[in-house]
Amino acid sequence: MQVSNSAGWNGTVQSLPFSITVGPEPTLTPDMQAEKSISANGIAINSGDVNTAVTTTQQLRLAQPDNPIAAAAQQTSS
Repeated sequence: MQVSNSAGWNGTVQSLPFSITVGPEPTLTPDMQAEKSISANGIAINSGDVNTAVTTTQQLRLAQPDNPIAAAAQQTSS
């Protein structure tokens, strides 16, 4: 593992072996999915990526056609 310290020390350290397990995304409720999509939409818009913003909101709108938040997000990104 490469270690760096703001005080100027750089070096390599050893540790016991470890593993990181990344599992599947948990099942999200419709409200949680809407919030995730709107957050992704905001990030895309702030990054100037209008295509991703539109795609994200369209996917949410198709998945949740009766969700007023999805409708509002689609109007914001269009």
